[in-house]
Amino acid sequence: MPKEPTVKEARRQHFRNWITFLSQRDMLDRLKGLTPADIAEYGTTTTYLCAEAARIWSESTGLKLSRLGELLNQARKAEECTDELRLAIENFWACKQATIPPHVTHEEKREIAEELGFHRKHYYLQDLIAEAEARGTTPPFTLRQKLRDHHHGVKWGAHLSEVEDKVAGKDVIVTTESTGFDVVYEDQSVIYYSVGDDGKTIIELIVLRDVLGKSRYADELFAWMYAVIVEACKDRTNVRPNHTGKIVQLGLNMGARSARAIGLASSFKVDLDKATKAAHDQDAVGVISLAWGLMEKLMPQEVINITKKRLMELGLPELETANLRSGGGYTIKIGGSDITFPTAKRAPPEGYLSNGYEARAHEDKAYTPYAFAFNIDRRINPKKVPSEPSEPVHQTRTAIEKQKEGPAPVIRGPPGGGSSFVDLSLKVVVRQALGTMMAIRPEFMHGTSMGYGAENSGVTISFSERIVEAWEIARKHGITVESFQGTGDGN
Repeated sequence: MPKEPTVKEARRQHFRNWITFLSQRDMLDRLKGLTPADIAEYGTTTTYLCAEAARIWSESTGLKLSRLGELLNQARKAEECTDELRLAIENFWACKQATIPPHVTHEEKREIAEELGFHRKHYYLQDLIAEAEARGTTPPFTLRQKLRDHHHGVKWGAHLSEVEDKVAGKDVIVTTESTGFDVVYEDQSVIYYSVGDDGKTIIELIVLRDVLGKSRYADELFAWMYAVIVEACKDRTNVRPNHTGKIVQLGLNMGARSARAIGLASSFKVDLDKATKAAHDQDAVGVISLAWGLMEKLMPQEVINITKKRLMELGLPELETANLRSGGGYTIKIGGSDITFPTAKRAPPEGYLSNGYEARAHEDKAYTPYAFAFNIDRRINPKKVPSEPSEPVHQTRTAIEKQKEGPAPVIRGPPGGGSSFVDLSLKVVVRQALGTMMAIRPEFMHGTSMGYGAENSGVTISFSERIVEAWEIARKHGITVESFQGTGDGN
């Protein structure tokens, strides 16, 4: 009976097999041809190397790049390593070094925080107005007093359009100035308010423009945030599959509406390893938390304080995921560098990322008076912009009617319009633009106008009543939070 090799003998054999594998002409050429992108994105060669290294060394599948580096280093130092193999392995390390972001000093981090406005003083709306009146200046926004129309008659699920056209049938609500709506144009910052029966001011809608616009980091941050949102909407489950565009959820969520359950959104629909999921979650949590950090500083404290007070009363956690639990602040990316704010508070526990999403008329039951949104990208999809009568965008006739009566007229989007936010009881249309930040009253009917080729990408921070009801039941009975797919109510 043959003698079993010792552990040391087995390792020597693994090492000989490893050197033989790396010295093959095909493998040498692959190593020499590596680029930083192959390392950063786990290209074909690095994926193949990791798989073969795991096989040769009898290690678990899913061997990490760091372990591959250790094994390549062992080969580089061996006497059996040829000059050609050594140069090929050195190319691997040069490519890996190129993917390491430059170090950001503490002083540079403080400068970035200052530039983003994180050190800005909080303000209250009433104080800002009083100060402006005392100095004889105007606030950096327009104030408009307006009462809500609670008898607007718009039904849940109605389509909204900024185009006035006879073709817009009963299921399409035309939201234009001629139909009684205020329009907040792309360069206007406006705060709508009303006065209650008790004489107190109620903030109804806040629209702030050009957020980050004056920061020298704006272009890099918006580009990073957009890339994260597009990736999230590609890899995660769309929680509103019957609507135009995509919207995905992170943080606390519900299971199916028929289930009385609460957990952390398990939203990935593609098969990724745990490290990749954690990295994607870190980016998504960073985008949502950065948006919240800006909202905390730029929004009047009247709306921020009442939101934070409810979160504290309910004992709700910060935003977290199954792969990235709370604590440790959050990380953003600027110019390829990771900027971590380890002591910063993350966003509230329910966040959404959307790309080209359009919401029909609806109301959201919430446990706070306000929800928040930040538009970080707006672009026009030329394939969806109506230009010729043969390219219908929205038609109200059925297929049979079309066959009988011929092509229906085409509704065209107005210049600059499409995919605008609409508050139906306040009768306000907010034209969207890059860097637009809003606080809305989710309990009142609202939605998004049809896009006609306009596609927005952004962050929504919502506070679904269903989630907090389940949370309180879970806390009362000492139930732990698990991870599963589902959704809150935020749009």
